[in-house]
Amino acid sequence: MTKSLQIILAVLAATMIWFGAVATAGASHLTIGAEAEIASDESVNLRAEPAVDARVVALIGPAKYVYVLAGPRWIDDTAWYEVEFDGDYGWIRGDLLETARARTSTRGDRASSEADRRPPSGAPAGVHVGSEAAVITDDGLNLRIKPSTGAPIMELVRSARFVYVIDGPADNDEGVWYKVEFDGSVGWVAGEFLGPAMRTAVTRSAPRVGVSAPVPSPSAANTGQAIANRVVQFVGMAYAWGGSNPSTGFDCSGLIKYVMAEFGINPGRTADDQAGAGYSVRSQDLLPGDIVVFANTYGPGYSHDGIYIGGGRFVHAENWDTGVVISSVFSGYWGGHYAGARRVW
Repeated sequence: MTKSLQIILAVLAATMIWFGAVATAGASHLTIGAEAEIASDESVNLRAEPAVDARVVALIGPAKYVYVLAGPRWIDDTAWYEVEFDGDYGWIRGDLLETARARTSTRGDRASSEADRRPPSGAPAGVHVGSEAAVITDDGLNLRIKPSTGAPIMELVRSARFVYVIDGPADNDEGVWYKVEFDGSVGWVAGEFLGPAMRTAVTRSAPRVGVSAPVPSPSAANTGQAIANRVVQFVGMAYAWGGSNPSTGFDCSGLIKYVMAEFGINPGRTADDQAGAGYSVRSQDLLPGDIVVFANTYGPGYSHDGIYIGGGRFVHAENWDTGVVISSVFSGYWGGHYAGARRVW
């Protein structure tokens, strides 16, 4: 073997070792079943599948926390991790994540050690400082500046969301309170509306992204078709903001709630609620009666929906000008805002 050939082989071996080390580091710097932090200075996309062209499920801001469910999955030399963020499930590139820093009230001050004291009566079981808790009220939970119902509300934390407990329990005349972090905001919530965080593949009735509805039985499929047949009967009716019955007119989610109620189904009242009801359905598996969901229309997030009737079409209460109409799911304006589908029957 010539000396030049030996040099070439040595360089190749060193390169392979270096790439292997990088791959190992990229694959192991995050812990499954633990939190990670967004490492980018800009917002990053949570995607439905581990691909740069996959549907965007949510936008996650810098320094936000996510919960790592699985990974890494290597796609074209890129590591992807499946994560949960504020009730949404999807995939993020590994290079945009880093090991989460300790939760703090001010980026650097460790959470209080008050967890060691004896909790006051009324403190919920399974809620501890330094861990997550789940919101267990269907009405949502107010995050307040101070532990008082008279304190200003910072934001509403919806049911089945997770908060991170920083301090508490604090006991006053109004009950037990906990200081928590939710999506970057730190404030106080009433302890009676918290329970232990049970992280699973589902949040409320929503399965993880990528988990599709089971193949329906013939009787269930008949129900779906009956739902589609029923909603078509409302085409031409007036649109009404907040409307949920024929006498007043319908808005998008009100129409769905009204029709589904006739079949004993309650998918929730708002488009956001309905976007998490039942099972996720892939576009190629759509059946009549499925709820089709659209995002970033008149507002950010899940903001519009309708009922699929087959043939790539859906019935929805569109707006004041058009009322209840039939539109195409995958073309035109609505095709550009399609965000998935749910099966509730």
